[in-house]
Amino acid sequence: MVSDSFSNFMFDSIGEAFYSIIIWVVIAFLITQIILFFYKDKILIAVKNNKKTEVIFASFLGIIPGCAGSIFLIPLYKEKIVSFGALIAAFITTLGETTFVILLFNPMAFLIFTLLSIITSIIVGYLVNIFKIEEKLKINIEISKTDDVYKHVDKKNLNKKAKKKLRPESIKAFEMADKIILPCLLLFFTIILFPLTIITSFIPDNSRGAWVDTYITVGNYIALIVFFVFVPYKLIRDFFEKRISDSHDYDHYHTLHSNDEHTEVHKKHRNSKKEEFYHEFNHTFITLVFIIFWVYLSMILIGLIVYAVNASSNSDFSNASDFAIKQKDIYRFLIILIALSISLIPVCGPQIFLVTLFGQGYIAFSALSANSISQNGHAGLAMLSVDKKSYLWMKGIILIPAIIIGMIFFTIEITMGTTGTSFSNWINSYNRSIS
Repeated sequence: MVSDSFSNFMFDSIGEAFYSIIIWVVIAFLITQIILFFYKDKILIAVKNNKKTEVIFASFLGIIPGCAGSIFLIPLYKEKIVSFGALIAAFITTLGETTFVILLFNPMAFLIFTLLSIITSIIVGYLVNIFKIEEKLKINIEISKTDDVYKHVDKKNLNKKAKKKLRPESIKAFEMADKIILPCLLLFFTIILFPLTIITSFIPDNSRGAWVDTYITVGNYIALIVFFVFVPYKLIRDFFEKRISDSHDYDHYHTLHSNDEHTEVHKKHRNSKKEEFYHEFNHTFITLVFIIFWVYLSMILIGLIVYAVNASSNSDFSNASDFAIKQKDIYRFLIILIALSISLIPVCGPQIFLVTLFGQGYIAFSALSANSISQNGHAGLAMLSVDKKSYLWMKGIILIPAIIIGMIFFTIEITMGTTGTSFSNWINSYNRSIS
């Protein structure tokens, strides 16, 4: 009986993770990338022609999901087209792939994070420029040429030995799955279950017809298929990617560092708008696979923890509505420190896990607010590979407002109301129920 209840619990969790979170992320990412595809040249011109307001512009550019805005500014910073303050502003507002996950779990928290990060980024960005922090730290002093910045990349010999270990048939099969079969499969499942996403998101349970239960069951099985296809595929893709690289990353950053305003980012890959769009679509799919992997992993880990706690104690934390209330202040403070430590990891995976914990009600708003200011997603990894010294100083500067904001909300949480959790209760009341 225990095994049956556990399997049902995980079955429902995997299903809801797909049609309540992942499908929204797929739709939102596709729309965002289409907009960027048609307007990125205008964005570049706007950044170059507005030096006085570049910090404000960079702040809003950083909000673009998927770290695209911040990564877009990195080569401009290296060419001294944008200032250090503008780059910091963009990195403060960057939530990366966690943007849509926060929005889906708690729209109110997302709104607060966005406003908070914009205000913070503008203040910090202008202070950095006013006090000429970049000059005092002696970073990015000389304009680095592309060949100097990427001198560690051996374009001709990149993974040359590893390539020989793979059969041409294996590479061809991988590319067919990577560029055609699996993207179409994900798009097909998204179209099939998008009506269910609308129903479960906006129509109350008591207003749904009996047929919705059948639709949900079908959705759960489709989600299970997605889980067993895309989670292993993420691991397989990492294996292949290291062995069949065609130095695409080199080409991508090489063209970004060109001084020619009209140089195209993917010049090698785009002889036409159609080819460029297809190339960008594949980039989006790769990002979505990453998100699917971490959302599923987060939901399963949290589900296992919750199930284990409920099974071994008399406490019921299945909804996590009062979990944060029962945490002692010292534990809540330690969670803030842990959240700040996680923000130092320059990838989005651990950040998605932290957001999922917040969405389920297991950590307080103060911890995620500190993390959201400090974390930069994959943009951090891109910056680290280009300019380690600038990245480390930037990270140290961003940690200061992150700690301050985290402690402000921590103080609010422990002082409001008799239980000291009125603020957290108000924020958590906007959490969407994702099992």
